[in-house]
Amino acid sequence: MSAVWKNLRARTLAWPVAIAVVLASLVGAATPANAAGTGSISGVVTDSSSAPVEGVVITVYRQSAGDTTLVREDVVTAADGTYAVEGLDDGDYLVWFATVNHAGALRAEWWDDAEDMDDATPIRVEGGAVAGIDPELTLIGEFAGQVTDEEGAPLPDIDVVVTARDVPGFPGLTTRATTSDDGEYVVAGLPEGDYTVRFDPESGSANVLPEWWDDASSEADAATVTVRANDPRLGVDAELAKGAVLAGRLTGPGARPLAGAEVTVLMADGLTWVETAAAHTDSNGDWSVHRLYSGNYRVRFDATISGIPYQFFWAAPGAEEEASLIGLGAGGTRKDLNLYFRPVPPPPLEPGVPVIVGTPRVGQTLTVDPGDWLPGVFWNYEWLADESPISSPDQPSLTLTPELAGKTISVTVTGYLSDYLPTDVTSAPTAPVAGLPLTAGTPSVTGVLAVGSTVTAKPGTWTAGTTFSYQWYANGKAIAGATKASLAIGTGLRGAQLSVTVTGTKAGYAQAAKSSAKTAKVATAATPKISGKAKVGKKLKAKPGTWTSGTKFSYQWYANGKAIKGATKSTLTLKKAHKGKKITVTVTGKKSGYATVAKTSKATGAVKK
Repeated sequence: MSAVWKNLRARTLAWPVAIAVVLASLVGAATPANAAGTGSISGVVTDSSSAPVEGVVITVYRQSAGDTTLVREDVVTAADGTYAVEGLDDGDYLVWFATVNHAGALRAEWWDDAEDMDDATPIRVEGGAVAGIDPELTLIGEFAGQVTDEEGAPLPDIDVVVTARDVPGFPGLTTRATTSDDGEYVVAGLPEGDYTVRFDPESGSANVLPEWWDDASSEADAATVTVRANDPRLGVDAELAKGAVLAGRLTGPGARPLAGAEVTVLMADGLTWVETAAAHTDSNGDWSVHRLYSGNYRVRFDATISGIPYQFFWAAPGAEEEASLIGLGAGGTRKDLNLYFRPVPPPPLEPGVPVIVGTPRVGQTLTVDPGDWLPGVFWNYEWLADESPISSPDQPSLTLTPELAGKTISVTVTGYLSDYLPTDVTSAPTAPVAGLPLTAGTPSVTGVLAVGSTVTAKPGTWTAGTTFSYQWYANGKAIAGATKASLAIGTGLRGAQLSVTVTGTKAGYAQAAKSSAKTAKVATAATPKISGKAKVGKKLKAKPGTWTSGTKFSYQWYANGKAIKGATKSTLTLKKAHKGKKITVTVTGKKSGYATVAKTSKATGAVKK
C-alpha cells in the first residue's frame, strides 16, 4: 500500500493507544491520591489464547459519593501477566487495563469486560486483599484497501461499513471508516473473526453504486474478510459501478417553477413498485436523482400549490397506473423528464402580506407594499377607514384628509394571475390618524418659590385657539390634584423642585404636550418684622423670621416705598429726612440650590420728631 495508507493506519490504530491517551480527559485530569491503606487488588492478565500478557498498564480509580478519583497509574504486569495494586483504603474501585506498552494487538478494557467507565464493574476492597481480578484481553487486528470507480479513479468520502459475521464474544459488532482523497481506508482495532464489508457512497459526491465486498449486491452474498491479530489484511479493495441518473424540471400554474416539491423514484420489483430514491426541486424547479441501478422506473411528485397538496406522476398528472414507464440501462441517463402541472380546478392564489408604509397624519400620503406574491401578479386596491370603504381611486396610495383624523386605515389588496383564482387579503390597520401638527410653546413657572406662595404656569406660544390642561410635578413626580394653571405651595413641597407639563388640544390637530424646566428648590421664607420706635434718632431693626436653614440675608430699607440710599444693613437709624414717612424693609434670602426669595415687612407708622 502507499504512504497515504501508512498515514491512515497510524491515525486509525484507534484504540489500544489513543484510548489510554485521552482517558485522563474523560475522567478529569486527576492527580493520583496518596495510597496508604492495607488493601490490594491483584490478578493475572491473559489474552484470548490464555497466554499471559506483559507490560499492561493498570490504572485504578476510586468511586466515592458520585466522584471518581485517580489512585494509581504506575502498576505494570510482569512477564507472567501478574500484577498487584497495593496500599488501597477500603472502598469501591474501577480498574482499567491498557495495552499501550504491549507489542501485540490487544483490546483495552475496564473490569469486567467493559468498554466504557460507566459500564465498568466496581471492585470492593474491604479489610484486605482482593485476588482473582483476571481480565482476558481480546486479540485485535486490522484490514485496509482502496475504493475506485470503473475507470480506476480513487473515490474519496466513501463510507466503509464493517459488520461482524462470526466474531466470538462480539455478536452484532459494527464499525466504519471513510476513504481518503486517494480512496484508501484502514479499519483497525477489530477483534479476531470474520466480517462483511459494505462500501456506501451516500456521504460522498460520486455517482457510483454501493456494493459489498467482493462485488456482491447483498450482505448475504458478500465475501468474508477474516481478521487475525498481528496479521494486517491488505487489498480489501472495491471498484464501484457508475449509477444511472434521472433529472428534469417541474413547473406549475403560470409555467412557474414549483420549488420544494418532493420527487420520489419508484423501481419495478416484479409486480410491485418500490420507492428507491428521493430528491426535492430547487428554486428553478430542477431536480435530479442519481446512484440508480438499471431497471424500469416511475417518478412521483408531491407538491403544494397555494397551500393545497397535490400528487401526480411523470408524464401523466393523474393516478399511478397512468404514469409513464422510464427504462434505464447500467449507468444510463435521462435528463429530459420535464413536466408542467396545471391543477383543475385552479388553486387560489397564495397572497403576500400587504404592509402600509407612511405616517398616519392628516396631510400625509400612505402607500401599500403588497408583499411577496408570485411573479406576474397584478392587484386592485380598496382603502378602508375603521374597516369601512373610503371613496378613493383604485390606487396603491392614499392622501389623508382632515375627516380621517382619529380613524384607523387599512387596505384590501386583490391579486390576479392566470391559472389561479383571484385572492384578496387585508393589511393590518394603522394607528389612528393624527391631526395636523400643533405648534407648542415651552412652558415656564412664575411666582415666588416659597412655602405659602402661589406659582403660575405660563404655556408659552402655541397655535392660536389651543386649549390647555396642566399637571404639576414635584421632583419629577406628579402632584395629586395639581391640574390647574396655578399651584399653591404647601409645606409638603418644602425643598422640592417644581415643574409643569402643559398639554394642548385643538380640533383637527394632533395633541401635544410640553414640560417646563425644573425650578430651584422651594424655600421656607417668612415676612420680616421691624422692631424699634419710628422716631428721629432712634434705631430700627429688621427681624427676618424663620427661613430655610443656612439662608443668607441681604436688606434694603424704604421710606414711603422709595429705597433709602445705603440702607442695606439689618438696622436703620432714623434721620430728620425720614420724618413723617413710613418705613419698610425687604429681606432677600439666598441659599445654594434654592430659590432666591425677597419678602417685605409691613410699614411702620409715620416717623415722629
